[in-house]
Amino acid sequence: MSADSFHHQIELSMKHMGKIYDFCDYEKSIKNSNKGHVDVKVLDGKDFYDWKSECSLYKLNKQINRPMLNSIVHIRAERGLKYLLFKCTYDEYTPYQMLDFLKLSFIKKDIEKPQQKN
Repeated sequence: MSADSFHHQIELSMKHMGKIYDFCDYEKSIKNSNKGHVDVKVLDGKDFYDWKSECSLYKLNKQINRPMLNSIVHIRAERGLKYLLFKCTYDEYTPYQMLDFLKLSFIKKDIEKPQQKN
């Protein structure tokens, strides 16, 4: 289902429900959209984590062709790799470039799950 179609179903559900007074009403209207075939996950504070930055400024500043966010068009992250792969063109035959940006001390140890935000 396309995003426009899904949003249209939500709008119809909200119109059918009438006035929406609080977040519970809004949540109920989304659950009832698309004939009830929608799974809604309400996020609360325990769903967010306090990630600490382990980025190495030395490695980023040392790179000759430092990629800027506005020039990156495709990023690939693979499980088990300690770096990102990126492309700056839409050409599918262009090889990925490696972006190694993590601190060496962080690469040597396993990634631990951070504490939850309160």
